[in-house]
Amino acid sequence: MAIDDAALRRLCDPCLEHVGLHEPHTIDLDGEPWSFGCDGHMLLARVGGGFASLDQKRAKHVRRYFAPARRPETTVAALRVWAGPAVWPTETVCPACNGVGGCECGYCDGERTVTERIPQRPGLFDGQLIDRQLVACCLEAVPGGPVRAGVGKRTHALVVLGDGWRAAIMGLSRVLGDEEPVPWVWAEVPPAGAAR
Repeated sequence: MAIDDAALRRLCDPCLEHVGLHEPHTIDLDGEPWSFGCDGHMLLARVGGGFASLDQKRAKHVRRYFAPARRPETTVAALRVWAGPAVWPTETVCPACNGVGGCECGYCDGERTVTERIPQRPGLFDGQLIDRQLVACCLEAVPGGPVRAGVGKRTHALVVLGDGWRAAIMGLSRVLGDEEPVPWVWAEVPPAGAAR
């Protein structure tokens, strides 16, 4: 299973149009074109171009999330178990204007719909608070198999490096709600060729 264009588009947030990240872009990473989608909280990238190039200033900012580093090995399956099921936000008809919209509706800003917020599922990965809900959504489109994972020292993001793809999930500064963070526990990785 390869990460397709639709998976990158799904990750993009239309609200990021003001910074130009409302659609996937291509950047140069390690001397190759990589395409990525971003919602402001998570990035998913795959090798290969196909989208408009991002300007150098923003490309440099994106690259820092994928800087090579020593990261321990685990599996996509283990990360998915820790993260839990992916639940994507859904749009519903605005309860204030019943979908009529217009500039006078202050609840939906005239857009006719509102996006349901998904509650955090806090986790601790190597001491960094991470929203496991975002991890689940980001990893939903990636192929299984071995990966390297760790928290960036400068970015405080959980970075997952797979074969031909990379993901970065921004760290949390605090937990919203009363759910206790679920810690990530490093486990033995099965030897190469074993079922994953």
